[in-house]
Amino acid sequence: MKKFSIILALLILGALPDLSMAAIRHVRAGASGNGSGSDWTNAYPSLPASLVRGDTYYVADGSYSSYTFDDSQNGAWIYIKKAIASDHGTSTGWQSAYGDGVAVFGPLKFTTGSYEMDGQVGGGPGRWTSGHGFKVQYTGTGNIVRIINVPTKVSTLTFKHMEMAFNPCSSCTGQDVFYGIYGGSNWKFQYNWMHHPSRVVLYTMNEATNILIEYTLLERSGTNGSSAQHSEIWSARDTHDVTFRYNYVRDYRSTGGIIMGRAKNWNLYGNVFQWTVDFGSTSNNGAIGSWSSDSTYYASNIKIHNNTFVGLRSGGAGRIFPIYKSISNVVASNNLWYDSPATTFGGGVSHSHNWFKNSNEGNISESTKQVGGGDPFVSYSGKDFRLKAATAAGSALASPFNLDVLGITRGSDGTWDRGAYEFGGTATTGTTPAAPTGLKVN
Repeated sequence: MKKFSIILALLILGALPDLSMAAIRHVRAGASGNGSGSDWTNAYPSLPASLVRGDTYYVADGSYSSYTFDDSQNGAWIYIKKAIASDHGTSTGWQSAYGDGVAVFGPLKFTTGSYEMDGQVGGGPGRWTSGHGFKVQYTGTGNIVRIINVPTKVSTLTFKHMEMAFNPCSSCTGQDVFYGIYGGSNWKFQYNWMHHPSRVVLYTMNEATNILIEYTLLERSGTNGSSAQHSEIWSARDTHDVTFRYNYVRDYRSTGGIIMGRAKNWNLYGNVFQWTVDFGSTSNNGAIGSWSSDSTYYASNIKIHNNTFVGLRSGGAGRIFPIYKSISNVVASNNLWYDSPATTFGGGVSHSHNWFKNSNEGNISESTKQVGGGDPFVSYSGKDFRLKAATAAGSALASPFNLDVLGITRGSDGTWDRGAYEFGGTATTGTTPAAPTGLKVN
């Protein structure tokens, strides 16, 4: 029996991926060595057609073409990392000029999962639009283009410290930054800048689940400007178990900001929603909301806490679920609206302890609301939306809602402030709160 157990254990171990054999590989545009990827002198000049599971590929500054990630899966991840001074694999052949800039790719496609792309630097508070180690871009004027295309059901993808960009195009249609309409799970977006599609920033459907988006600037959906092309920051159908926190959402048009249908178990907290200019009568489905065009659309168990909505001047850009077919357990508390005169809540939204100024506060029935006396921000014009004074006490909430974007513990001074930023406290910028667990609610 003992001999059998030993044999069985060896067979099981043999079936597992051999992570001990994982290698460090190097990629450098213009490399002219033997192309083995073993060091910086002999780096691959581009990502090889086939990647090895478990390996890490360090990529130097330079321009690289579009790429399809399609390696068969065996349980091991593949890591694509921007080479930087403090983390670049081997020092053999290394030059500082390889790691002080950006690695730029054409649009990327993922047909299998378990990949992490990490630009290592840039993004997040104070660096929303700068310093990203990776950039994935499309500079043409074509239609039906995706910066990150997931054309089949794929799970376990992580994107960090990346700029994902279109050039603004008023004549283009069907451009999306992230296209994942075939479903998948365990997608993470951290410290990215995703911007200027003619249609939507994120498009998800068909049981997309367990999604984390944090410390990311998502902006300027709908550059086409045509009412015939619906656009949102995030068009989310059949999308569940989502954490959307500590992000900056800016300048959305057409349908609205984050719009969901057949969606359950979303936590949206610590975010800033802003228009930098008045786009007029648009975004009538709200900053966060749904559609009513399909009888099957619903939104269930949606928590909207400690967000800041700024300068959403016209149309419906500051509203919360003004349009819907069916919603249940949608709660909005401790949020702050400033200079957003069209603000309203849909009839099925439970809301309390919110702050308003020049934001339709006279028509909002809420016994715990606070009406502000003026501009509450450290620098409205400078887009510094930290508070210059404490608000009236908000509603104290349990983890994960107890930290703001800078890592300050809410209510640590005795007052849980309203809005995305806690007043006072000790900031721990650069410290990412622990990843949320237990997102699924049965």
